[in-house]
Amino acid sequence: VMSLCTALKECAARDATVAAALETVDCWSATASADGALGHWEAVHSKPLGGRLPTRSSDIDDDSDGDGDLGSNVRDVQRTLTAQSAFRSDASRDDDEDDEDDEPGHS
Repeated sequence: VMSLCTALKECAARDATVAAALETVDCWSATASADGALGHWEAVHSKPLGGRLPTRSSDIDDDSDGDGDLGSNVRDVQRTLTAQSAFRSDASRDDDEDDEDDEPGHS
């Protein structure tokens, strides 16, 4: 409904006959005014969702909202993957050594 009201308001701004027709509608001027329902709806829908838009520096470095998000940067992920790879490599070598001990003829 509000999208239709917006379209009608835009048409009224371009065409005097549409504006004249809308003036005959009960409550049109109150609805289409800046303080009316359409004005409030346009104000709400013209703001970006989620508050301020992030900038490059605030995406990476700034976690000022203090909500305890667990964020990671690329270096943290790379360190974690390297450590995980090293752990798997060590575990694989330990398994190979255990298998050699189980072979017949070895004591």
